[in-house]
Amino acid sequence: MFSMTIQVQGDRATRRALKSVPDKLSKGVSRAMLKEANYLMKEIRTGIRNQAPGGQPFKKLSKSTIRKRKIVRGRASRKALIDTATLLKSVNVHKITLGGKTAQLVFVGVHRKERSADGKQLSNIAEHHEFGTKPFTIPVTPAMRFYWNNVLWVGGAVQNRLSTNTNVLRHPGIPARPYLRPAFALWRKEAPWRWLGSVFKEAGLPQSTVQQFGALLLTVKLATTKLKGGK
Repeated sequence: MFSMTIQVQGDRATRRALKSVPDKLSKGVSRAMLKEANYLMKEIRTGIRNQAPGGQPFKKLSKSTIRKRKIVRGRASRKALIDTATLLKSVNVHKITLGGKTAQLVFVGVHRKERSADGKQLSNIAEHHEFGTKPFTIPVTPAMRFYWNNVLWVGGAVQNRLSTNTNVLRHPGIPARPYLRPAFALWRKEAPWRWLGSVFKEAGLPQSTVQQFGALLLTVKLATTKLKGGK
């Protein structure tokens, strides 16, 4: 989630001029905020599609993962985080409501309410890919053993069969493929100034009014909520 806090300083004439158009500016701020939120969403999605969010290339998929995809889906896609496009489509803009009122805050990312086709919480999956995971174990069920031996092993995606004595698989861990932080870092370089221009434009203020605020000292603070596991 990101937010923008505006702190206005300047001479009395500037402050009086600002107070003369509070309604227009308030509406302009809201529309400009939403516009920037959508800009960030597009930046994140584009980064996933291009496999290089913020110009930082993803770690390449392992050969075994590519082989599994070919067996399961009939195509050997080499792109990370986009095999089914579920995670990609879950990156959205959500308005924040506080006390029953829509605040001038928006959430950009994977919301906790988003679910995968099998009911898993996508925000947890998104977090695992963003920060990576430590090695973990996976309980072997009868269905998993059948699928492993009769689909993956037969198709050459795995090297060994699972015996009836194998009850747990050890996963080496999911490598980090940051797609939120790099995109945000790139977006925030131009966001404050683009947002400021949008405020006046969205408020429908004439050019003369914009010039009137030329001496306005505007401090824009960008803040992100740390995802669990973030540094």
